[in-house]
Amino acid sequence: MFFFDDNNYVLRKGDPIGERLSKVAKDQGKSVEGLVQAMLAEKTKAIEGAVKAARSAPPKAAEGP
Repeated sequence: MFFFDDNNYVLRKGDPIGERLSKVAKDQGKSVEGLVQAMLAEKTKAIEGAVKAARSAPPKAAEGP
């Protein structure tokens, strides 16, 4: 399994890393679209977790001038 942080852009056509990932996916009988969906699902899960954590954190005191 691959882990991507903010490197979803590598799946652009012509990007050497994206081309390699596409080949690996195809060689393993997976679709490139499936790879994209898996990457987006992981990113969505991380964002949702961060939002949940931010909403459950106590409010910060306002800083005045």
